[in-house]
Amino acid sequence: MIIRLFGMECRRAFGNKLFAAAVFLMVLTEMLSSSLLFLDYFFGVDAVLDMLFSGTGSDVLLLIMFPLLPYALSYAKDMEEHALDFYMVRVNTVSFMSVRFITALLSAFACVVVSVIIFSVILLCMGHPFSALAASNTTEGYGEFLGSNTALYLLCYSADRGLSAAMMAACAVFMSVLYPHSFFAFSSPVCIYLLALRLIFPHEVVRTWLIPSSWVDGVYSSPAGGFATLLCKVGVAALVCLVYGVLTVYMAKRRWHYA
Repeated sequence: MIIRLFGMECRRAFGNKLFAAAVFLMVLTEMLSSSLLFLDYFFGVDAVLDMLFSGTGSDVLLLIMFPLLPYALSYAKDMEEHALDFYMVRVNTVSFMSVRFITALLSAFACVVVSVIIFSVILLCMGHPFSALAASNTTEGYGEFLGSNTALYLLCYSADRGLSAAMMAACAVFMSVLYPHSFFAFSSPVCIYLLALRLIFPHEVVRTWLIPSSWVDGVYSSPAGGFATLLCKVGVAALVCLVYGVLTVYMAKRRWHYA
């Protein structure tokens, strides 16, 4: 039953028009936000991607807002349309919310990964080199892949950004259960992110993965290399999503118990 439910949820998440629209909007935003480097063939794909997510301010759109459109708001929308009774009479609340929570995370993750890969392919087709010569000499973070395996660099970098979107989707699903309203669920992750940006930490905190605001827009470059960098991001994202997931299932079970 759970496998069938998961398949149905995936078809709703990836087969709807919102997923394609979100990917299109993200690619268009990436092209417009990086227009100064987009038309300058001197810059490599890695430099354009780094500037895109760290120097244009478009990371809020690309990692927090657009990835939520395909499925992270589905619970709030179904509650507003009184459509969840159809599910609740056939499957228990824990199974339903667990499957929907995971599907929402996968859809947000896939949106970012697909958009970054499409944008990178466009840059390559336009004649941009994949990496600058200076960048290929670095051994920290994903930079170690630039000189040897550029495809692996692109996959790891896009997965890193996709995990940021997955954390924001987890927040949106939790907020939609806490207060089932589409606009509230859509705007809450942005508000929480902007609040995290204004939190002040001691100067002794030098590791990016210890600062909550950097979990979204930052890339922690581990001296141990690209796989260690990605593993660190996976650990942070898994912990954040696990906390949101447990709270989401608990709040949904409590809500339907007293409904």
